[in-house]
Amino acid sequence: MQMKKILGILLAFCFLMSVTVAAVSAAVNTPVIDKNHGNPINKPVIKSPGNPINNQFDKNGYNKYGYNRNGYDKYGYNKNGYDKIGHKKGYHAKGHWMYKKTRHNKDRHHKSYWYTNDKYWQPY
Repeated sequence: MQMKKILGILLAFCFLMSVTVAAVSAAVNTPVIDKNHGNPINKPVIKSPGNPINNQFDKNGYNKYGYNRNGYDKYGYNKNGYDKIGHKKGYHAKGHWMYKKTRHNKDRHHKSYWYTNDKYWQPY
């Protein structure tokens, strides 16, 4: 008898909760009208960004910090000092590419040689 009573109370409670949730979700969400202007108070406010000062570019396409629209200065480096490939500014050895004739041998006991031109960096 005690178990039936507890199950009945639990069933009634679940029914009341489901009815309450259904009633709340079915309610129409009407915005509160502002009495002075007649506009809804909870209307989202959308501000136009306009043209902020730090987003202006000169006739050459650079902003006041010296960076273009992609974030690179006139030398091709971004504000962290890296170029588009990922090289750090100031860490390149000056020099030029050179080629040297390299002899290859598949087996040191036989005379099967071939030569290639290998490219290497010659610093100044």
